[in-house]
Amino acid sequence: MLWDTRLERAILNSLLVGGGTAALATCLGLVVALSVVVLRVPGYRFLSWGVLSLVLVPLYVQATAWSAGFGSQGWFRWNQVTAVLNSNYAVLACIWIQAASSIPVAYLLLSIGLRRSLSDQTKLSLLDRSVEATLLVCVLRKALPWLVATFSFVFVWTSSDMVVTNLFQVPTLTEAFYQQVQFGKLNASTPYTAVFYALMVGCVVGSTVFYAGESRLGHEVENLAMDGAFAGYRQVRWMVSGFAWGILFVFCLVPILNLVVKAGWTVTMANQLIVRFWSIKTFTQSLAGISSFQDEFAWSIAISLYATVLALIASVGLVYFFSKHWQYALVLAVLSFGLVLPGPAINLLFHWLSNSGADFIIQLRDDSLVFVVLALQFRCLPIVYVIHWISTRRFLESYREPMALDASTLWMHKLAWMRPMAVACVSSFFIAFANLETYLLILPPGVTTVSMRSFELLHYGVQNKEAGLSVCLILGSIVTAIMLQWLSPNKRS
Repeated sequence: MLWDTRLERAILNSLLVGGGTAALATCLGLVVALSVVVLRVPGYRFLSWGVLSLVLVPLYVQATAWSAGFGSQGWFRWNQVTAVLNSNYAVLACIWIQAASSIPVAYLLLSIGLRRSLSDQTKLSLLDRSVEATLLVCVLRKALPWLVATFSFVFVWTSSDMVVTNLFQVPTLTEAFYQQVQFGKLNASTPYTAVFYALMVGCVVGSTVFYAGESRLGHEVENLAMDGAFAGYRQVRWMVSGFAWGILFVFCLVPILNLVVKAGWTVTMANQLIVRFWSIKTFTQSLAGISSFQDEFAWSIAISLYATVLALIASVGLVYFFSKHWQYALVLAVLSFGLVLPGPAINLLFHWLSNSGADFIIQLRDDSLVFVVLALQFRCLPIVYVIHWISTRRFLESYREPMALDASTLWMHKLAWMRPMAVACVSSFFIAFANLETYLLILPPGVTTVSMRSFELLHYGVQNKEAGLSVCLILGSIVTAIMLQWLSPNKRS
């Protein structure tokens, strides 16, 4: 079992999986971001929308998609037992699947960073330097903080995963921690290591915000003068465009095609021969089979709504009562600590709380969703707070004087603040809907969420019904992501 994994090996596996995923997702996201924001390659709008449409797709859906195509029962067979027997192969499989899930987020962050790194110096640099040197010196060097932030965010987010690592039996620190808590084999050094790691990240974030002073975050605007600056460099643009569209096809379209094929995949016997073919009837039946998951959807939607409402209320209080420089630096440090804290540590925290508490606490654990909703705040609240904090700063600095001069336009100005808050609420809802590791071990009896059911079914191979469920989840995520892009005040890319 994985609970007896040596701490050194668990940390090494965590660094390999997290670092490999972050490096791959950052590099590929950077290629797409350069294609869209800087080079404006042919079809860059569709390229951007195609990548961002999958930003809300849960990790377990990505794992289902790749297993549906290349798993032991996929339409193009690839036995997961082989990966389990070969540790190096299993680590690479984890990196690949998690990178596919992280590329849209990496692209989103890097596209923002590149927009805020372009300046007139970039255009002037093209007169003296090659396009490659200009991208390296004038664009990537200025965007280096965003590259580091993207790598760090993907690394931290990947480190808390226990869906893909459990599927391929890779004993990372989080996976070993999870099994130790689940089977009562807790090693004293494991939680201390996890807490120490989370504390370090929290201190780094807090000190960075404090010593950076009043940063430019939220103040930069896209430099419209850069439009068409690279139009004459056709060879470079077409080459990068080919890489970018290839990334979209391999990491975004292939998983969807895997699920569509698997949802309609039919295997029959004809004349003692196994015949495999795709059927629209089977595909339709697989989509209709989503009705069998209505209880799971009800629990997931309820939990996600409660967690989102609580995160929104808490973020409003934090932004209102902690408005000084050192105060929001401290809040960001604490929230970063909670975001980095592995899910098993959160489960263990609530286990200790319920076991050492009064009868009413035990009743809350067994007969309500209070513990689950509170546990999800470790993931939802940091995202909601950051979006709320930035939007509030931008709103006050942009509209304080116009509102003072003309109070009749108050509602129109507040629409600029409500848009990012709507994005924050939707993001929180999908984070709670997709999350599993934060509350898996503290779910009340009889409560099964969509993420938990998908996690269980993944270990038995992807069938038609599970593929149909994942197709519906992807469609819902795509529609929501498109609506979020429509709400964005900057629709140019």
